[in-house]
Amino acid sequence: WKEKGDIREEPYKRETKPLFTMEKFGIKEFMLNVTFIDPYSGTPYHKHVELAETIYVVSGRGEVVIGEEKYQLEPDIVFYVPKEVFHQITNKTAETLKIINVFAPAMYRDEHKKKTIIGVMPKK
Repeated sequence: WKEKGDIREEPYKRETKPLFTMEKFGIKEFMLNVTFIDPYSGTPYHKHVELAETIYVVSGRGEVVIGEEKYQLEPDIVFYVPKEVFHQITNKTAETLKIINVFAPAMYRDEHKKKTIIGVMPKK
């Protein structure tokens, strides 16, 4: 994990480091990343076209919205986001939120970025 990852700036400040990818290892079944979400930051409300995502919380706390449901995050929680379902992760603390993301099937990172659709969270 010594190499730099993809760094995103405000308002969704985080770093995503690809660990197992098609580019690195030719893996076609899945991609695995580690993501560090800065304090009081998160991800945009988004969905992945053609990709399901499983997320494991390594450290930190926050919340995730999957579709219309909201869940609390803490270490050792794992959750699944089906393909085409909007979701958002928010770090609600002063500690970095560290998560492992597994996407299936695998695709090249540039293609993955093109197939990530940003949405607008519905108002309740």
